[in-house]
Parts: sequence; C-alpha cells; structure tokens
Amino acid sequence: MDTDVKADRNDCYSPFPRVGTPAGVARSGSFPRTRGWIRRARIPAAVAVVLIGLALLAGEVVIRTVPSLLPRDSYGSTRFDPETRLLVHGRPVTYHDVRLVKRTPNRHGFLDVEHEAAKPDSTFRVGFFGDKYAEGQQVPLEATYFRQIPTHIRGQHVETLAFGGYDWGTLHSLLNYRKYGELYDLDLVVYLFFANDPRDHSYTLAGESRAPLAVLSGGRAGYEVRFAGTPERKPIRKFIQAHSMLANIFYTWIFGGLSQRQATPDEDARSEWSRPAVDWDAPPSTWPPDVLADARMLTRNILADFARAVRGDGREFAVLYVPFEDQELFGRLPRDDAWRSWVVETCEGLGIPVIDPTDALLARRNQGDAVYDDHWSPAGHEVVAAVVTGYLEENLPAAPLDDQPAAQ
Repeated sequence: MDTDVKADRNDCYSPFPRVGTPAGVARSGSFPRTRGWIRRARIPAAVAVVLIGLALLAGEVVIRTVPSLLPRDSYGSTRFDPETRLLVHGRPVTYHDVRLVKRTPNRHGFLDVEHEAAKPDSTFRVGFFGDKYAEGQQVPLEATYFRQIPTHIRGQHVETLAFGGYDWGTLHSLLNYRKYGELYDLDLVVYLFFANDPRDHSYTLAGESRAPLAVLSGGRAGYEVRFAGTPERKPIRKFIQAHSMLANIFYTWIFGGLSQRQATPDEDARSEWSRPAVDWDAPPSTWPPDVLADARMLTRNILADFARAVRGDGREFAVLYVPFEDQELFGRLPRDDAWRSWVVETCEGLGIPVIDPTDALLARRNQGDAVYDDHWSPAGHEVVAAVVTGYLEENLPAAPLDDQPAAQ
C-alpha cells in the first residue's frame, strides 16, 4: 500500500481537481511531460539564438567593412534640440547614393566643423541657414560650398558656418538663427531658399511632422507657430540605432530615417488638422490657387520676420536662391513651380539682397559638367562657392590697412 501511495505521489496525482481543470480529468504525468518538452526545446532554441546573433554580427561586420554594400540612402540618428524644437544629427551620417560619404556632426548637430563661440578679432562671420542644400551632406565636407569660400576676402578674415538639416523651411532657419546668431556673433546671415521650403514649414501642407509649423494669422508677424510635442524618449532604440548599421538600415526603411516627418501632430491639434486635397509633394502649379496664394503669403511673412530679426540684431541678411535642378536651369518648369521670379520680387519688396547662382550653374552645365546629381554635385558646390565669394567681394567692407595680412 505504501508503495502504491508513493507511486501515486510521484505521478503528481491528487484527488482534488486543480483550478481550471474539469473534475475527474486525470492530471497524472501532465506536468512532467510539459516540462520535458520545454527541456528538450531549450537546446534548439539556444542554438537558433546563437546562429541568428552570429548572422547579425557577420552582417554588421560586412556592412562596416564594405559600406558600398549599404542600400542607397542616408543613415544616421537624430536628437531633439529643446531650444529650437528641431531634430538635429546625433551621430555620424553615412550617405550612400551617387557616392559614398561619411560626415560627422559638430556639437550642435550640424554637418560642419567645430567653431569657437567667441569670434576672433578682425573676423567676418557668415552663417548659412537652410535644408539639405545648406549642409551639403552629399559631398565630402571640404567639397561643400561653405568650406570652399576663401578665408580672406578684401583683407578680412572670413569664417563660414553652416546650419542645415532635413525637411527645414524658412521658419526652421529662423528658429536656428534665433539660437545661433547671437551665440556666434554672425555678421552676415544667408538663408538658402529651395522650392520645397513653403511646404516644409506650412502646417497645412507639411503633413506629419515633429518640426514646428506655421499658419497665417492676423498678428503683427502675420503668422503663428504651432509646436509639436516633445518626442518620446527611447534611449534603448536610439542606442541600438546609433551603434548598429543593420538597425539603422531597418529604421531608415521603416520610419524614414533622418527625416523630420516621424510622427503625427499633437492630439490636441489633430482635430484641427485639415490638409487640402493635393499631393504634399506635388508641384505648386497643381495646387489649388487659394492654397498656393496662402503658401506664398505665409512664406513672405516668415521671410520678412527673419529679415527684421537679423537686421534688428545689427547684422546683414541675404537670400541665396537654389534653382530646382536641371529642370529649372533649362527652363522646363512652369512659372509657378520655379519660384525664382517670386523670390526675386518678394525680396526686392522687402529690401533683401538675392544671391542667385542660376546663370552660373547653367554656364557650368553647358560646359559639360553636371552641377546636380543628388542635390548639388561637387561641381555645383564649386559654382555656388564662387558666386557667394563674388557677392562678398562686392559687399564686404574692406579691412583697415592695419588689419590686412602682410604680403608673403
């Protein structure tokens, strides 16, 4: 009898049904069989995990060793600047499309060298603000237009600084200026206008965005800014994205990578969200006339506010017009899509000088050199640098003789 009881206990038999087990259903041996199956599955599962890990590690090593195998895109990670409420570069950026380029951001998250906040004596500082054209990530740093501008013009030492980023319009350049104009004591502020800027800062047209957006208003400035919520902190994801190229590839494909368009507007503002029935990336000539008129008025108002802010700080302001690639150079765009005549007329009305490299780019293009590939090509950057240099030579006040560098 004792032997039978012992055997029953070893079989985990109980006369009382367990919770969730129908009365009378035998439980004998069910748990040991389940545990046995789990034990048997441990080894294959561990082997599978190890093999997957080794495969990912091998893929990571191959991608880092031969970066030309990267799919064509831009890779990096962003961080949130709480002062401007914009996303800036948080880690080195690898660009792989027309060419392979790796650029490292400075401490502010811009693809430029580090600059001392204190301006050296007898130095004329020029700050360039804008989108991807301003930062020029598609070419090596020393091939960018702002790094090719001579360091001495008319006897003055010239220092150039670039503040560019993804999906930024006029408003975002103004927000960056408000933070960095005084910090670096800029003398000349140059805003690079490109055709998608009126869309990128418009609350009506920009679509889902983490960046601040603007709408027309009846206030003094003629517009008001609507700020998106602070991005959710995801330190683990950010760490993995920053240190793994494979994770970066996945994130870029799924979420858009370095773009500002990574989230919807705030819940409170979402009920007011009303976009016109047009493709957000469609050319302006296809927009409804009232939408195009509002986009132009909004951009004009922000541009006027930008000029007031810069001049109010005792600095000079200019707009560098960026043509819409070869299509505009060869006159293939409808008038409403080119933006050139509108920018020139608007800036003339606001008293803003325009630096226009269109003719110079066309001349270089007619010589057989591609000035655009993905944005400006190296040849395009050379042309823009020469045009900006010419503007500085005409407008930069000559340094006193005592400050001019001695002849070598």
